Amino acid sequence: MKQLNNKYKQQLLPLKLTNHITPQFKLNPYQNSLSPVTLRKPLFSLHEKASARSIKKQQHHSPPITQKNTLQIEKYGLDSNFEYILKFAVRTRQGIQIGNPNKQNQDSFIVFPNIANKSYMHFFFICDGHGINGHHISNFLKQQFPIYITKFKNQLEINPYATIYTIFAQVIKALDQSSIDQQYSGSTVVGLFMLHNKIYCPNLGDSRAVMLCRTNKWFLKNLSRDHKPDCQDECERIINHGGRIDPYKDQNGQACGPLRVWSNANVPGLAMTRSIGDQVAKTVGVIDKPEIFNFILEKMDRVILLGSDGVFEFLSQQDILDSVTPYVDRMDVETACNHLLEMAHVSWVQRGNKVIDDITFILIFMQY
Repeated sequence: MKQLNNKYKQQLLPLKLTNHITPQFKLNPYQNSLSPVTLRKPLFSLHEKASARSIKKQQHHSPPITQKNTLQIEKYGLDSNFEYILKFAVRTRQGIQIGNPNKQNQDSFIVFPNIANKSYMHFFFICDGHGINGHHISNFLKQQFPIYITKFKNQLEINPYATIYTIFAQVIKALDQSSIDQQYSGSTVVGLFMLHNKIYCPNLGDSRAVMLCRTNKWFLKNLSRDHKPDCQDECERIINHGGRIDPYKDQNGQACGPLRVWSNANVPGLAMTRSIGDQVAKTVGVIDKPEIFNFILEKMDRVILLGSDGVFEFLSQQDILDSVTPYVDRMDVETACNHLLEMAHVSWVQRGNKVIDDITFILIFMQY
């Protein structure tokens, strides 16, 4: 629900809970006593120009990756002896649009553990569609990503950065060759590729990946950044391509809601600066190039959460921690998912909104 919706007149209807649970699997138990890696920042960022805000937040500048130095980067910090127990589950819940009883869930998810039967290589995705054909696009991505992950599985292990780019490019090419109308429809994508003790997070749009960590207390850190019009580098690209950044304005000229991307024709009103699809928005600087961060896992890293923006819209970091952390020690990922789903849904209901977004997430527990 990233594009403007019509005004709705019907009353809010009760929402039925729909759960989709993926199978769980385990890696070999952690056996070796490894020294914890102290690097906590993203090792490298693939966005070409970091905003002043992101530089200040990360307190370092991340150089762009080139093909020349990519292979050296892949070897940095990689520990093939790193082992852990991994359990995951998924939940998705359809939202509500008043006046649209036929609304479909436009979110989709992908779980691809044990790529090529290798217990140290896994890929997870969340896709959040928007626009009239958003559900078609997100479901198309759900079908296509596993195909190209399988096709490039060997390269993915050797050179993840370049291969993730290739996989995205091939999926986007397949979508462009399909019959799905993408003029005013598209999808976000946030992914998580796990290779031994390294994780790679490709992202387009405002779905999100976060890590829950525990030292003497629990805390949360971002594995991705939202691509929104208020990001300085993203905004500059839109302006340089002839676009305009403004909120929607009502009949009285009053600003309503978040900043959006517009052309001179006052379309499409997209509330993000990167996505797959959205062909009209592409003419004014919205791009489909993923931004990739990578991290090295430590023993204090216990949970990874990938979710559509319906999860994060109204939940605070503390809300997420309170929903999930009581179940980590006993690795009860199913109960944690149920609690988080209800918390996210209630957070929308309590605001009295006439619109409730689709809520979809993958929750991954790790034990060393």
